[in-house]
Amino acid sequence: MSERAVTVEQKRLYNEIADTLDFKDSLYDQTHWGQNINYWVDFDGDKWEGSKYEPLKPIVEHKSCNTTACVAGWACLLSNYHPTIMTREIEDHGEWIPENIKEKITYNYEVMCNLKDMPTPRMVQSYSGTFRYMQMDDIDDDTGKMSKQNLMEIWGDELDDMSQYPEDIKFVRPDSFARELLNLDEYDSEHLFSGDVVWTGDNIRAVGKGAGIHDLIDYDSEGYEV
Repeated sequence: MSERAVTVEQKRLYNEIADTLDFKDSLYDQTHWGQNINYWVDFDGDKWEGSKYEPLKPIVEHKSCNTTACVAGWACLLSNYHPTIMTREIEDHGEWIPENIKEKITYNYEVMCNLKDMPTPRMVQSYSGTFRYMQMDDIDDDTGKMSKQNLMEIWGDELDDMSQYPEDIKFVRPDSFARELLNLDEYDSEHLFSGDVVWTGDNIRAVGKGAGIHDLIDYDSEGYEV
C-alpha cells in the first residue's frame, strides 16, 4: 500500500474533510463542487434572500462560506479558497422582485480564488459585445489554477477591468486543484470526486492514511459502483 497523503498538511486536510462529513453532514453533497448561493442587494447595500416562490427576507445567516459541497469542494474551502462573485444588475423587476433591489449576486463555486469577495472575471464576447463570466473550463485542467498574469496573457483585451484584482490573486477550478491538494492522480480523483458515491468520514480518513480508493467502493455483480 503506497502512502497517499505524503505530508502532514495533506493528512490534516483529509481529517478536516472527514470531520465535516461526520459532524456537519448537512453541508456535504457529493453532487456539486459547492452549492452556488444567490443573494439580492438593495440600494442601501443590504442583502436579501428568497426567490420567485418565496418572499425576499433579510439575511439572518450569511451562507457564502457555509454551503454544501463535495469532497473536492471542501478540500478547497478548508484550504482557504473562496467562491468568486458574479453580479447581475436588475433592470426588469417583473412581478416579484421589489423595486428597492439593485442587483443579484451569486457566490460561484466553480471558479474559486485565494482571496475573499473577489468578482468572477468577465470576458467580452467580440461577436456580440456582451460579457460572459469566466467558467471552470477556462482554467487549465492540469494544474487547476490560473494567476492574474496567466489570465491576461491568454485573454488579453477581452478581459473586463483586471485592475480590480491584486497581483497575488489565484483563480482555481475545484476538481483539478483539489486533486493537487489531496495528492491524487487523475484516476483516483475521478473516483473520489465522483457524484455517484457517498463517502463517510472514516472513508476519507482511510484514504488519507493510504487506503486504495477502489477498496472503499462497493460494486455490483456487473462491476458498477453501488
